Amino acid sequence: MMSSSVEKYLSGLVKVEPRFEGIRELYIGKKWHQLTEELLSLISSSDVSGVNLVELYESFIQEFESNLNPLALVRILCGIARRQLKDSNEALKFIERATDAKVFISADEEASLFLKSETARLKLETGNISGAKQSLEEVGVELESKQDLDTVVHSSYHRLCAEYYKIVGPATKYYSSALLFFQYTPLESFTEEERVRWAYDLAVAALVAETIFNFGEILEYDIMQSLRNEKLQWLLDLLVAFKLGSIEKFTQVGDRARSQISQELALSSNWQFLERKIRLRSLVELATKKLAERVITFDDICQHCQVTNDQVEYLVMKALSLQLLQGTINEVEKTVTISYVQPKTLDRNEVELLYNRLIPWKTHVHQIALSLERSTEASLAQN
Repeated sequence: MMSSSVEKYLSGLVKVEPRFEGIRELYIGKKWHQLTEELLSLISSSDVSGVNLVELYESFIQEFESNLNPLALVRILCGIARRQLKDSNEALKFIERATDAKVFISADEEASLFLKSETARLKLETGNISGAKQSLEEVGVELESKQDLDTVVHSSYHRLCAEYYKIVGPATKYYSSALLFFQYTPLESFTEEERVRWAYDLAVAALVAETIFNFGEILEYDIMQSLRNEKLQWLLDLLVAFKLGSIEKFTQVGDRARSQISQELALSSNWQFLERKIRLRSLVELATKKLAERVITFDDICQHCQVTNDQVEYLVMKALSLQLLQGTINEVEKTVTISYVQPKTLDRNEVELLYNRLIPWKTHVHQIALSLERSTEASLAQN
């Protein structure tokens, strides 16, 4: 039975937003799952500016919240806080007030973990980094021991990690957390502005991170295509230069986008590091091409990596220490013997090229097998 206050409230909302007529029918019919989905859709919609979402909770949702899935309810509450309350402290207070002492929320592991992650993000925004870190660590430990949790729980946690490491560093942890966030979060859930921001931050982190050398991985994420525009194409081109290990392309992009690079402190202040990093990538590409031969001369390295002869050993030793390569340096012969090269993520063109190289190899192996079979048959016939 609908109370008169709820009936009056919903009647007023229908005049502002017609979709509330359907919400009213779902409420009357006690179709809680469908009602939950409709409310989540409503809160994430961009065309509900005429509805006070906090009032929607206090005058309507609060009447039946115990009938909703706890995780869905927490998602609704966090969505309301984000959309309606621009001040992070106010948003945090609203969520805490709405969830306080509600056992059916705290007893549900998915709802509890999601709530901790979302409130920790708000703490970050208020400058409470230590409080956010504590929640991050608590949720991380619990997630390790849980299985089959809803993807939104993982998405919320990895977003928290990414935003935390964006503030405190290092870039490598931001990078890995952001990639995990993308794995658990559908691309369509981002606004275009969010896509560009995440792609930009991820690209910069990949470039300046000391241990990130596999650039094929990042370029395979669809969100990186958000950089394909007049203002940011240079950043995508820089990633491609590192993927290819092309010092020439790196230099060209650096010259062409000098003004944009100077405005990004993380890149401009680390440009000498990036010059060393592109040479390491160039060395890895050279080693990959020479892997069948196993031996690379110092002269090859000088030419390909654009270093002087007396810089070769340092470059190779740095690659060895980063485990980009495994091998030995022969100072007398001025050669490097390679036994291992760090694998890289292949794009479609590279996979196709590898496939085409395997076809003649497969044919050759088949011919050898037939030859051996014929030889065996002939030998048996003679005996």
